[in-house]
Amino acid sequence: MKYGLVLVLGTALSAAAGHGQGTSVAQAVAPEAHGTLAWFAGSQEELAAAAKHEQRPTMIYLWTKGERWCQRLETQSLREDALSKALGGLLLWNTDAEVGSGAILSARFSLTAFPVLLFFDASGAPVERIDGFLSKEALGLEVARVLRQEDTLPGLRRRVALDPADVQLRSRLVDKLWALGGSAEAEEQLEDLRRRDPKRTCPVLRREVLAERMALIEEHFSRTRVLNPGPLVRFLEEERNVELLFLGYASLASLHLRRAEELESVKQPEAARSKRADVRAALTNAASYAPVNAALRLGFALRLFSSFAAHPAELSEPDRALLLQLSAEAVSLAPDEARVHACAALASFFTGDQASASAAARRALELEPGHPEWLSIAQTVGL
Repeated sequence: MKYGLVLVLGTALSAAAGHGQGTSVAQAVAPEAHGTLAWFAGSQEELAAAAKHEQRPTMIYLWTKGERWCQRLETQSLREDALSKALGGLLLWNTDAEVGSGAILSARFSLTAFPVLLFFDASGAPVERIDGFLSKEALGLEVARVLRQEDTLPGLRRRVALDPADVQLRSRLVDKLWALGGSAEAEEQLEDLRRRDPKRTCPVLRREVLAERMALIEEHFSRTRVLNPGPLVRFLEEERNVELLFLGYASLASLHLRRAEELESVKQPEAARSKRADVRAALTNAASYAPVNAALRLGFALRLFSSFAAHPAELSEPDRALLLQLSAEAVSLAPDEARVHACAALASFFTGDQASASAAARRALELEPGHPEWLSIAQTVGL
């Protein structure tokens, strides 16, 4: 049976970072103009001059037109009285991340996904960045952390200076430097870290180990045309870091998928079927360590769904339950996205819930009337 998943396949959404500067008289703006905070009404250059003159730190909000996560941040989070009060000592500025000063800032900090909030001290030195959509509660906590100088770039520098032997702390400093454009200092700290942590136990150096294991697998494949995930499997058996476990299991799923496709191409359907089960097992493990970032979670959920739903006859009961769980989360994250309702329709259909499947398919078509993929799914679920 055909399930109309062409558009679902390969979908990946992400949210990331940004920054900017400008100066003049701060003024409140209408709700539709990026929330209700009192945004500074000048240019980046004017903002920098005002910050220096008034000795005030700055927060810069980078957004892009039509990006759902920017819109949600503005309508749900950047309009709170408590947030405005917390940020009262800062100059606040916003700009389009794709043009003018915003584009320059995006390039400087290697930003590719938005929204992003960038924090600078009065001299213009970067202090912290907050990536992606956060609820008003979560954003309030993050802003409070930044204002306390907790885990910010200046804060981490001070802590490392006080305890230079703490490799976990120095690893966090390296990550923060990379995130805030301090690549030269990051490389210096990384060299120091390698000397202090020869067994490579801290997250930054464990990422190096992961990259080396993946390179070893690819090198072996280039010589033998055989995909051997053993080095990665052993890495995962040793690893405890949540971020690296997610990356590792997602990478393992990709390796298994490549092997499954090879087996299909040489007419070994049973072996391919077995390898697809390995794909699902790896993705299920990855789901346990999925990022907190809403856009990344949504992108991963859609990737997992497309992989599972491509071969529905092979799904186990736990597989179907996981699809139902992730499709419900996807709907909560992106309720106005037709694709997630289409996924929810199939997830309910796979578990025998005809009423929920029909309702979800109907919602997908309400959002994108006449879309051929959603029409195909509606027909599949009996709408």
